[in-house]
Amino acid sequence: MILKRILLILTLAVTVFTLSACDNTATETEVYTIDVTSNIEEASPISFEGLVVDGVQTYVFSTYEVNGYSFEYWHLEGSTDQLSTELSFVYSPTADSTLEAFYLADDEDDDPIDPVIVEYTITVTSNIESIVVAVSDYLTNSGATQYELIAPVTEDYTFLYWIDAISEQVLSSELTYSFVASSDQEIEAIYEMDEIPVPTLFYETMFEDASK
Repeated sequence: MILKRILLILTLAVTVFTLSACDNTATETEVYTIDVTSNIEEASPISFEGLVVDGVQTYVFSTYEVNGYSFEYWHLEGSTDQLSTELSFVYSPTADSTLEAFYLADDEDDDPIDPVIVEYTITVTSNIESIVVAVSDYLTNSGATQYELIAPVTEDYTFLYWIDAISEQVLSSELTYSFVASSDQEIEAIYEMDEIPVPTLFYETMFEDASK
């Protein structure tokens, strides 16, 4: 009898441990320490947390054009493998690492022309007051200002799209929206509240079982 009780206790312990391990595997998100840098002092690239994909935290990395230099690619520090040649891109790390934005100096024989800088007023809001949109702006070689807007992912709301707040024209449905300003503009991030599941009442379940 004592032996049976011992075996039963061991079996229950193994079962609880297994269920707990499965639950942690399903909900745990892998988050790594990611640093971002550049090979030139004139550039200060940035990063934002993006969506969680298959339990892995993704990041949005962004840099900008610098007078006198040409952006070439992103790579992991210590590696020559190119990850992307775009100014902004999404990356899912597999370990703690440092990403570097790599630039090359333009031909010194070229006679650079100072760009004419034109400034515009860009207002960015959200239809949900508690949601704050990340805004970055960079000066291009031509003197224009490039903006990058990043809509955060929230638990209670789903991002739909960016609109021009005046004309209500849809500008983009991507979380990250980049554009070069050509006039004053008001842009709004549109979200909708996620549906809350309605609990099934006991008496409804009882009647459903009785009708079968």
